[in-house]
Amino acid sequence: DGGGKLTRRLLGFSRKRAHHPEVVRPQAALDGMLDLLRTTAGTAVEITLQVDAETPPIEVDVAELEMALINLVANARDAMGHKGRIRIQARPGRPGEGSEASLLGYAVISVSDTGHGMSADILNRAFEPFFTTKPPGVGTGLGLAQVYGFCAQAGGDVEVASKLRVGTT
Repeated sequence: DGGGKLTRRLLGFSRKRAHHPEVVRPQAALDGMLDLLRTTAGTAVEITLQVDAETPPIEVDVAELEMALINLVANARDAMGHKGRIRIQARPGRPGEGSEASLLGYAVISVSDTGHGMSADILNRAFEPFFTTKPPGVGTGLGLAQVYGFCAQAGGDVEVASKLRVGTT
């Protein structure tokens, strides 16, 4: 069941674990995560996935990629008040974008929501460990710190674009 899977993955993240990178096709990896991400988002949130056919394979720890996407989807869900649209996209990186391309090429994976967006002040602190805008007992402030750590460990980068009352990518 989705809740049990999510709990096991969260417990796995809370323990120190070895990094296990493998080369995966983004289409297959993201397709395989879609049911869990939909469970995370809830029934009133529509999730769409679009993967450009030219997106190169990536070398990542798949469990960490999944955890990063769960964190992003959970934040998006909360920012949208548990209803709205989330778009997950993957495409080839463009020259000059992100960190230096690996031998496999460079893939960009983005998660966009129709939430309330973030102010510049919040955006500047978003990746700080334990920083959260959620009420006590709702968030730990570790979700985006995990996303940042995953991206760095995978040899990539993370960027955020947000506009108040429009949404965040």
